[in-house]
Amino acid sequence: MKKEMLTVAKWLEKESLTQSDFDALSLEDRAKAMNDINSNNVEYIKELEENKASKEELSDALKSIAQENVIQTKATLKAIEVIGTRVMELSKAGVIDAPTTFKGLVSTHFDAIKKLKHNSGEVEIKAVFASGSISGNTDATRDLAISELNTQYLNLRDIYPTEQISGANLYVYTDWNPATITRSAAMVAEGGAFPESEAGFIERSITMHKVGDSIPVNEEVWEDEARFGNELDFFLRTNVAIKIQDELLNGDDTGVRLRGLINSGTTYVPVAAGVVDANAWDVAQNMALVMAKLGKKYMPTHLLMNATEFYKMSSKKDGNNNYATAPFVSADGTNVGSMSIIIDNSIVDNSMIALDSRFGKILQKVGIQVSRGLVNNQFLTDQETLKVRERLNLLIKESNRASVQICTSISAAKTAIAV
Repeated sequence: MKKEMLTVAKWLEKESLTQSDFDALSLEDRAKAMNDINSNNVEYIKELEENKASKEELSDALKSIAQENVIQTKATLKAIEVIGTRVMELSKAGVIDAPTTFKGLVSTHFDAIKKLKHNSGEVEIKAVFASGSISGNTDATRDLAISELNTQYLNLRDIYPTEQISGANLYVYTDWNPATITRSAAMVAEGGAFPESEAGFIERSITMHKVGDSIPVNEEVWEDEARFGNELDFFLRTNVAIKIQDELLNGDDTGVRLRGLINSGTTYVPVAAGVVDANAWDVAQNMALVMAKLGKKYMPTHLLMNATEFYKMSSKKDGNNNYATAPFVSADGTNVGSMSIIIDNSIVDNSMIALDSRFGKILQKVGIQVSRGLVNNQFLTDQETLKVRERLNLLIKESNRASVQICTSISAAKTAIAV
């Protein structure tokens, strides 16, 4: 049913009343009439919006309603003035005592006042107007900030540098072929034959894989509540970042999964060092020792573990209950030797990873992309799909697998290095 704007004059015509009839109504009946008029006008504006009225039509309608509200306010103030004048007349005549406040008037002389009739020199006060008298009132101080959903700190992408690639989706690189490497250098006697070493190379490749997420959104969200649309944008971006964090650590290079850190590294084998009362700090240093013994080019830069293992390392005490911090550990416990500690709670308990970040990189085909489009019958339902995607992979060459040492059991490593 099509609505039209309602004024006091139109309401009187609709109710077959004259202005005099309206002036004779009680305050309660007048308030009800005003409420009916305003409710109708709210529905009228809503119907204009639903029917996609032009900005000019909406503007004209809102101006007309604003003018009508001014008329209603003046009428209400006039009624209050009439009541005040009549009360003072009754006070001077000795019918009632002069009130100090309107509240005092109502509480002290309620029975006398409610018998008064407007046309006969009397006024009836049905109820004191309060904020609770406004039906459906939603006026409030609103907190428009939306708290960010809780996620762990996403920091694996900060470890390795990122290389932007273009062209084909396949990244091809040349690496040493360990199956053909023989180092045969030896001392050579005068006239003796020189030994022969062997070297070979192999061409390898890595494919960029896609990480993405999407969510259907009504178009009205962008039109009426843009801040929620922005939050959904950030929500999807964060979802993709969380998945990338997991894949950079745990991806097994099968199907569309990334080539993760654990899959690209080497299992740490402890070196017996006769360490007394070995702790996790000692294990970390032993991992650095293993990397150094494998070749002079490696020097670990980062140590990854979850918050539980970091807490256990940091809270170790001596026999006098003093915190026992090793001389090769920084005062705040965030560095062990040459390694900066990275907390990643997706790493399982009783394990940690030491790595040299100089021997790996993140290949990024396409950076984070946000797009909006139509799926299925969304055009007919005024919906669209918000989508976020990124294409990337982690490259640690086969010849540099030893740059990532993975300790699968800290407790077992403590025992092994104490021998």
